Amino acid sequence: MKRLASAVAGIVGSVVLLSAPAGAASEAVIDIPGFSYSPSVLNVTVGDTIVFRATGGEPHSAVNEPTSSLVFNTGELVPGQSSSPILATTAGSFDYYCGIHGRSMTGRIVVTDAVPPVVPESPWAVALGVSAAGVLALAAARRRRGRAALA
Repeated sequence: MKRLASAVAGIVGSVVLLSAPAGAASEAVIDIPGFSYSPSVLNVTVGDTIVFRATGGEPHSAVNEPTSSLVFNTGELVPGQSSSPILATTAGSFDYYCGIHGRSMTGRIVVTDAVPPVVPESPWAVALGVSAAGVLALAAARRRRGRAALA
């Protein structure tokens, strides 16, 4: 019976781990259509990238304070031009402004920590009445037993 439980735990554990979704970073765009940023507040996750795009008729830039943990300065962006991607590496709230037109043009980037992937319940685990946590606990116990036998 122990062998059957171990085999089932191994199979179910493999299915659960293989079906977990991978977190993928994304690119967010902040348009500058005139004398404002759109969106004025952008929410992203650590690992995402941000690009500023000048879509209006005037040159603009985006600059934040060098004391911030996310430091950037896009330089002058002429109409139709986009900035280099800015990687969000640290969680926090980061205010920025137009280096050309001053603090009358402001925006904010809010970076949150990445959410760990959710391990969905495997159909095998559900059919056997075992949760994903239970499968992982069985596998951990099996590894501990194996190490104890070697000692």
